[in-house]
Amino acid sequence: MTYIKNQILQNNALEAWAMSIRYCDYILEGNATLEYRKHFVSTLHNAVELFVKQLMLNNTDYRVIQLKNGCNSDGQPARDFYNSKDLNDYFSGLDE
Repeated sequence: MTYIKNQILQNNALEAWAMSIRYCDYILEGNATLEYRKHFVSTLHNAVELFVKQLMLNNTDYRVIQLKNGCNSDGQPARDFYNSKDLNDYFSGLDE
């Protein structure tokens, strides 16, 4: 079995995917209410976005976020972000 490095968005993506399947099942069972259809689309969109962003983190694609103005005079946190070789580790180490 191969070791999978820390993938900070993977669990959330899988959870959103599971929820979209649940809402799809409700719809296929005949419960095609507006609420279930909206939840299905929302959770599916969320899952796809999280999977794509996780791939971006895995590939050290700095376009995954857009840094806002707010860096201090030393250029932090932008300097640490752009010097990071593993974006999964970078985001895992941030203070909540």
